[in-house]
Amino acid sequence: IPLVIIFSGESEPPTITKITPVSYEIVSGVTEISIEATDFGENPSGIGSYRIYIDDVLVTKESTYDWDTTQYDDGSIHTIYLKVYDKKRNVDEIKFTVTVDNTIDPPPTDVFKVLNYNIWESGKTSEHLDVIIEENPDIAVLVETGGLDDNNDRQLKVICNRVGGYYYEQAPFVGRTDQNVSAYTDGEGIISRYPILDFFQIDTWRTDAGPIVTLYRDFFDAVIDINGVVTHILGYHGKCCQPTVYT
Repeated sequence: IPLVIIFSGESEPPTITKITPVSYEIVSGVTEISIEATDFGENPSGIGSYRIYIDDVLVTKESTYDWDTTQYDDGSIHTIYLKVYDKKRNVDEIKFTVTVDNTIDPPPTDVFKVLNYNIWESGKTSEHLDVIIEENPDIAVLVETGGLDDNNDRQLKVICNRVGGYYYEQAPFVGRTDQNVSAYTDGEGIISRYPILDFFQIDTWRTDAGPIVTLYRDFFDAVIDINGVVTHILGYHGKCCQPTVYT
């Protein structure tokens, strides 16, 4: 009786689970580029090797690399290409750009610009970025941010980095957004060239009649240091399509 032995090889690639920096990030000084990955599947062989490229040049076969950005011009855009192989040579990869800026630019000291803008279903399309970049606000209150709180506010950071990278000669942005918002059409956030000292998400209030009620949508109170003046900015996304406001 002939004996048949079948070897089941692995065909499922590894998965990149975390990277630094992230897409469109503004980088400065010595910036660590890093990859974290896992290898699952039916017959995982384990992580075999890594590749990190900067502008199509292989800089290391390790999972981390210290990149000295001071050798590059402010405002220059560079492509980071990350690859991870398992021991069967299956591969996962990701490519993105970052902007170098080693000059610390202060926010405006006199007149500043504030924008209030609905990014529509948590930025489902890219038009919101075009508007924010065109308007170039120093502070922007954003509504419909329910999808921006995932993965440690990653998508909100993308907005900060995209706008800040476009205006690299101005102060960079920081941002905060409501957390644990279930719908993409709910939630509010804020990006600011001024330091955000604190951010309070308010889901209840006391009515004139006395009882505390749960709000249909949360408020936020962002505490911002505008040239030494502690300033409170309130954000709220009202309920549409009703003749009256419901809590």
